[in-house]
Amino acid sequence: MQIDFHVQIPDRVVYTHRLIRKARRHGALLTVFGTREVLRTLDVHLWAWEQGEFLPHASVDAPEAVQQRSPILLRDVLRGDEPSDVLINLSLDLPEGYARWSRLIDIVSTDPDELSAARQRWRQLLAQGHQPTKFERTAS
Repeated sequence: MQIDFHVQIPDRVVYTHRLIRKARRHGALLTVFGTREVLRTLDVHLWAWEQGEFLPHASVDAPEAVQQRSPILLRDVLRGDEPSDVLINLSLDLPEGYARWSRLIDIVSTDPDELSAARQRWRQLLAQGHQPTKFERTAS
């Protein structure tokens, strides 16, 4: 399992959208895990990004039939029926059942509480025998 932490991200929604676009170009099926508030913001962003560009996705409240056909799932609760390519974590906790995925990408902002929670998740993963990789955003 590949585990990456992307830290010091000023706008997690914009960053996650770009990451989703890149992963979809490679054919990956994605699940984005977070709070309903964050997922709703991401949902709006995915719809309104650029004229003519749409990333097919299913929001938390989408009908079951839409969720079953979507290559991108936005979930606040993991049910176990999600595709197992890529899990993007936007929550403060390590998602239960994360090990089902081939890849976990944890997106962490510059917020001190998020950074502290990310350090705890990192320690949890190390204790479970994983070797996460950190990608830190640097000012450009």
